[in-house]
Amino acid sequence: MRRILVILLLVYTGMPMRSTAQAEWLVMYYMPYDNDLSKLGKEIIFSIKKGITSKDVMAVVQADFDDTLGMQRFVLTADTIIAWTINNEYSANDTTFYQFLQWAGTHYRAQRYGLFLLNHGGRLEDVCRDDAPEQKYLNILDVRKGIEKFNAITHKKLELLTLQVCTKASLEALYEFKDISHYTLASQQLLGAPNSYYIPTYEALSNQPKTSGKELAEWVAKNEGSDMYYSYTCVNNSYLDSMALALQQLKKVKKKAISKVADSTLLKIDYLGETYCDLSSMMSRVLCKNEVPLPLIQTQRVLNKLVVFHQVNANNNKMKHYGGVSLLHPAQGFYRTRYRHLSFFKTTSPKAISAWYKKCFF
Repeated sequence: MRRILVILLLVYTGMPMRSTAQAEWLVMYYMPYDNDLSKLGKEIIFSIKKGITSKDVMAVVQADFDDTLGMQRFVLTADTIIAWTINNEYSANDTTFYQFLQWAGTHYRAQRYGLFLLNHGGRLEDVCRDDAPEQKYLNILDVRKGIEKFNAITHKKLELLTLQVCTKASLEALYEFKDISHYTLASQQLLGAPNSYYIPTYEALSNQPKTSGKELAEWVAKNEGSDMYYSYTCVNNSYLDSMALALQQLKKVKKKAISKVADSTLLKIDYLGETYCDLSSMMSRVLCKNEVPLPLIQTQRVLNKLVVFHQVNANNNKMKHYGGVSLLHPAQGFYRTRYRHLSFFKTTSPKAISAWYKKCFF
């Protein structure tokens, strides 16, 4: 009873805690659930807490629920939950996002850091939908900038960035995070909520706290409920530059070396008015007249290195022929203009990809 009273006192008075000890892992959750997901937020928080059984693992959460009481911050350790209110309702604001990371980075030190972004995803560059006071998404460029500042505080890269939002295993989105995290976990398809990996994953992390971001990503995917996902993809971000450069080189493929095949043979994903193609299927569907052109071979080699794993839901075969990473469909009318400001298109010309697509598909 005494321990419970201490926790309640901290929650009531809103007293933040500064940790002097260094954990092995600090995992941060940014949860703008000021929408239809609000009722699921506390379940997620208490599931994370239940799984943490070691002093070497901590989690911090900033959650926005469907009320007008401000946001809440939570510190979760093996023996406590500490919570207090932040007088702010704008969870899709870049400053709000960075202030959370700044607070976490200055108050809690760790050997390894992970960041999970929860909520609905929007179009290519949209994550973390906030419905009030106005409906707005957090932009992936602002996410990248916030993490860059966080890394400057901790003098470390993130071990793992998890985009726990729909359809973000797209090369154009993943590329923004190439320099700020060792690994990124995302999905080509829809993701459910509240997800069910939390307890077994944090139990495993508590038992093996010196684990890498790659292994943490594997546990998340392995422990996810079959009703919550179609597939998960983990990428090694150190290969994203090579992937972009390889795609740029596809313009060297000669038109006379290939025969066009139907666009309908490509594996696609439609979401909120945008179409994505499975990159692996784009490579494999190209019909070569004789030997495979070297740029195609090199692109496939890099793609194989980029994808650490692509786990498909064993109870749902929808994604079994997909390779794990998507690309915006080059035939869309907005392809050359809408996202030119993204980092990916500063390395890989949308004109070059569009020209390659037109050589290969009709």
